[in-house]
Amino acid sequence: MSMYDFIFFTYYKLFSRTKDTDPKDSAINLITVVIFFHLFLCHNAVLFFADTNLLANVFGKDHGKYYYLPFVIVFMVIVYRFYKKRSSVIINRYDDRKNILSWFNLLFVLVLTIGPILLGIYFLNYN
Repeated sequence: MSMYDFIFFTYYKLFSRTKDTDPKDSAINLITVVIFFHLFLCHNAVLFFADTNLLANVFGKDHGKYYYLPFVIVFMVIVYRFYKKRSSVIINRYDDRKNILSWFNLLFVLVLTIGPILLGIYFLNYN
């Protein structure tokens, strides 16, 4: 059981319950956001603890933020296609669980979603 599969299925069930037009796509988009939040946390943790900016070491410092846009778009397309193929497998695997939208699971998914961005912002501000 992958953490991202669990988050995907929780968001899928949540969007299904709220009668979203396409709960799979909405859950895939949120998984992409969660993965970006986790990457943001990893980057800022390395910057905070090792005082090394990995992106500046790889790409240099003489460019703007739009330089990363092609990499972000390619990454988003890869994640979308990966979860679009796996979505039916994940749904079939976890569909028998009845208590997936319990308060504990929703709080756990919320911490996994919001926690990394808050911790990453903390690392970024206190570096």
